[in-house]
Amino acid sequence: MRWAAQLGPLLRLWESLLPSLPNFAQLALPITASSSPLDAFLASEAGFAQQLVTAVSTSLASLSDVVLGSTVLMPQVQV
Repeated sequence: MRWAAQLGPLLRLWESLLPSLPNFAQLALPITASSSPLDAFLASEAGFAQQLVTAVSTSLASLSDVVLGSTVLMPQVQV
C-alpha cells in the first residue's frame, strides 16, 4: 500500500502524458546519401528518444503491475 500511495501520482502522470508524446522516430526525416550530418544526427537522436520513451513506459507499466498487486516482484519483472 505504501508503494501505491507514493508511486501512484507518478504512474498516473505518465499515463496522462504518454498519449500526447509524439512518435519521435516518425518526426525525423529519412536518411539518404545526400542527408546532411545534422539531419543524420537529428534522426539518430529521434530514434534514441523513442527508445527511451518506450523503455520508461515499459518499466513504469511493470512497476504499476507490482504496485497494484497483479504481479509479484521477480527478476524477470525487475529488468
